[in-house]
Amino acid sequence: MSTALRMLLTLSTISWVVFAFRKIKQEKETETGVPSIVTTSIRHAAAKAGDAEKAAVAAQKDAEEKKALAESALAQKTKVEKEKEDAAQEGLAAAKEAGEKAKAAAAAACATISAENAWNSAEEDRTAAQQKYTDAVEKRNTREAEVNELIRKLKAEVAKLIQEQEFAEDDAKKKTRLVEELRIAHVAAKETDEIAVKELKAAQDALKDANDQMEKASVAATIAAQEEAQAQLDLDEAVEALTVRTKERKYQSDLKKLLWELYDVIDGYEEPSLFESLKVFSRTMRKMQMRDECPKPAYECVITDKTEAGYGAREQLEPVLTLYNEMILKFLEVQELYPEVFTTGIEDGLAIKDALPEIEKNLNAEIILFCDPTKALTDPIDLDAKCGSGLWPILGLKKNRFE
Repeated sequence: MSTALRMLLTLSTISWVVFAFRKIKQEKETETGVPSIVTTSIRHAAAKAGDAEKAAVAAQKDAEEKKALAESALAQKTKVEKEKEDAAQEGLAAAKEAGEKAKAAAAAACATISAENAWNSAEEDRTAAQQKYTDAVEKRNTREAEVNELIRKLKAEVAKLIQEQEFAEDDAKKKTRLVEELRIAHVAAKETDEIAVKELKAAQDALKDANDQMEKASVAATIAAQEEAQAQLDLDEAVEALTVRTKERKYQSDLKKLLWELYDVIDGYEEPSLFESLKVFSRTMRKMQMRDECPKPAYECVITDKTEAGYGAREQLEPVLTLYNEMILKFLEVQELYPEVFTTGIEDGLAIKDALPEIEKNLNAEIILFCDPTKALTDPIDLDAKCGSGLWPILGLKKNRFE
């Protein structure tokens, strides 16, 4: 075989190897993206938290409306109770006034009875005086017939008797007038008594009505107090429900915010993320290896500062390690604040913790791919010290660990 043909075959073989190597690298680079389980678990949990937050917002709004209704009901019940209490007081005042009128009527009735007794006594006195007058007249007539002859002798006696008659007559007239006056007073008192009796009955009826009204007002006030107590209870329940809904809303809102912060640290768009920084590091190392720009082993190139040595990827590696620490802190925060979501996920069991092993596996594989591309570090301890956990202290960092 000629030399030219051998050279041609050799170049062809080399070209195929280079092509295969680049193909493998390209496929590896494609695998640098975020693991599907990360997207599935974290994004799903964040979406579920967002839905829960919306539900919590709706529930909070409903609780606020119920609280407002309960407050309005309480105010109305308080007003009704006040009106019923005022009615009860008015009824009590009416009852008191009716009682006073009843007492006055009873007193008037007593006065009528006293006037009637006085009239009866006067009538007895008048009868006695009239009888006395009649007896005096009869005695005069008898004496005049018997002593007609002795009239002169008995003139003085007759004159005396006449004087006694006149006195008796005058007394009888006085007593008659008194009887008439008392009769008139009795008639007037009787009329007054009838009026007083009517007033007494009216007062008693008014007192009964007032007592009935007072009893009704008392019952209404009791019912109003019970309704007010129920309204207060409804208000308390509405306030308690609002508090629960508000806490639930805050819980879901904070959970959603934390999950998106975790996802942004892993693979965000607006700020540097772990896997975006890993891609920058991978491209930097790939260019150096393709151009043979690093005169030392790859595990030394990854920690060398290009500004000092003219080569190295320390500047690109440091953000990867720093963001890894931030990611671990976010995972720990989710575990501490939301242990159930971290362990079992939301509703369908997509746990947040399941994403961490996949992330570390892809991250370690990508770093080792460019830190020890020829697999020269055969000792696992040596490999970890130069291309694994040992990179953090080499760059002056402390690696956060998930316990």
